[in-house]
Amino acid sequence: MFFPAKEIFVSLEYRKYFIYIYDKNHFFSFFRFSLFVTGYK
Repeated sequence: MFFPAKEIFVSLEYRKYFIYIYDKNHFFSFFRFSLFVTGYK
């Protein structure tokens, strides 16, 4: 399958922020961030 460089970059950034922000106290913030990323793409 073909993935543009931007999509790969976004997925890597998404995974990095997922590992960084995945915490019970910041779950809601991560949810808003995920909505922002999906909306921005």
